[in-house]
Amino acid sequence: MSTELRSRKKLKRDVQIWLEDVERIDGEIQSLDGRIGKSSAITRGFRAEDVLKMLKEVEEHIQKGKFHEGLVVDNPQWIGQVLSVTALSGEAAQAYIEEIWLYLMDDEVQKIGFCGMGGVGKTSIMKLINNQILKETWNFNSVIWITVSKEMSTAKLQKDIASKIGVTFSGDEDETTKAGMLFETLSRKSRFLMILDDLWDRIFLDKVGIPEPSAGSTIVLTTRSFDVCRQVGCCRVVKINPLAEEEAWNLFLEKQLRFSYDRLKDLKLQHCFLSCALYPEDFRIKEEDLIQLWIALWRKWIVGRQSLTGGYGIMHNNWNTSSLGRSWCEINGATKCAGIEQGPGEGFIDGELGVTTSLSFANVTTKILDLSRNPIMSLPISIANLKNLTALLLGECQNLEKEPSLSKLKFLKELDLHATNIKQVPHGMENLSRLKYLNLNDVELDEIPIGILSNLSLLQNLIIGEMLIRGEELHGLKKLEILKGLVLKKLPELKSICSADRVVVCDSLDYISVANCLKLKRMPLYLSHLHNFQPSPALSLSVYIEPKEWWESVEWYHPDTKSLLKPFLSLL
Repeated sequence: MSTELRSRKKLKRDVQIWLEDVERIDGEIQSLDGRIGKSSAITRGFRAEDVLKMLKEVEEHIQKGKFHEGLVVDNPQWIGQVLSVTALSGEAAQAYIEEIWLYLMDDEVQKIGFCGMGGVGKTSIMKLINNQILKETWNFNSVIWITVSKEMSTAKLQKDIASKIGVTFSGDEDETTKAGMLFETLSRKSRFLMILDDLWDRIFLDKVGIPEPSAGSTIVLTTRSFDVCRQVGCCRVVKINPLAEEEAWNLFLEKQLRFSYDRLKDLKLQHCFLSCALYPEDFRIKEEDLIQLWIALWRKWIVGRQSLTGGYGIMHNNWNTSSLGRSWCEINGATKCAGIEQGPGEGFIDGELGVTTSLSFANVTTKILDLSRNPIMSLPISIANLKNLTALLLGECQNLEKEPSLSKLKFLKELDLHATNIKQVPHGMENLSRLKYLNLNDVELDEIPIGILSNLSLLQNLIIGEMLIRGEELHGLKKLEILKGLVLKKLPELKSICSADRVVVCDSLDYISVANCLKLKRMPLYLSHLHNFQPSPALSLSVYIEPKEWWESVEWYHPDTKSLLKPFLSLL
């Protein structure tokens, strides 16, 4: 019978009477058993007739309990399902409940987002609200709770919604037909509340069959991602704060962390996630540096849309989904965390060394060497022993004046020397044929000697400051053809970025930053991906300009470019 007692159903009247008789007969049996237990051996035999009578009544009642036409009927008074939930304590939880409740009581608020990191109580809070609304039915005529599956699909979502609102699919309908059936049924409902719990990705309501809420209806979604709230069109977003430190570590030790790990899907991103376990006690790291190290971890460097800029986008999106809370904390001791596997068996050296004259490297399998922001003045010759090295990060080592030969680092893919004190390009750099990222910004180099860049045929990202590069050196760098980001900063004498009559066609540019280039009067860029399609929030494009006066006066190749860029513009 438990399978019959599902949402939107109630017991038939004769079934209710039958169950009431079961309780009555059970009480009589218990009473008879008590009387027999108190009887003496002589008087107990006189109770046999009562027992036989009771057995006959039980048998007859069992026969009456065969309801061949079913146990339940539709319940027209059903408005929603009460959910099992543990009571929450604390002022913070109550504050979130009151804020969401306030929005639910406002007919002008039709979509509400409730976002925050995993495990902090979003679902529990919404369950409490769900149950409270069912007690006060005057504001909503129906409450529909949908738990979005981890591997969400339109078909699965449609099936779950259909089961809650009484729509039956025959199995022959396609997704469009199902969406129409759901849309028609939900459109007839006045003042419905739909709660979409644990939404990981954007959904298109019309594709699923959910009408835009109106006339007192509301959609609430819980998610880890603020972007999901924005993409679905939530007009109110409630952000739940991260847990207190002790609560956060308790969550870290539980299996919720494994869920975030599994949800990343891509093996490279999972390796990035696991790399966080490599940092020593009391270690602090900037978000930007962590992202750069993640990129260095990837075995197969990315091309096309997943270029370096794309890599930053992917990492930042993952960082911003609130899968992880962001704060400094101290780690004392090592505790094994449930559900998390050991990271990939690859070497990693990172940390503040301080001033040292005895730095040396054995022939180890280290793949990433990060000495950024250290006061070292030189690197030992033994760095050549790190033959498996793929990333050498020395950014902001302001005392670093010279490096040994890098010619033996055949597998090096990333070399960061920005803001160092080197006066010449490291010896052997022309042999780094696998190099894909080179950062020489803010170094005292007037030019890169002939014969170096031309040998780096796989170079995808070249970051330089004010230095001379001969045109023939760039001719062989075919991987630089896809321009993803253009940054022009503090170039007071810059008047043009190409010949006067030429136009640069940029079909992949998604980042433009121009600051304090006041003599630059013309931007000869044709952004084909912007002109060929209608601008929308889904287009990945960021434009940062300083000052505002330059933006207002600069001329673009196409007269419509400035107006098309406005939705993506940030004036600094």
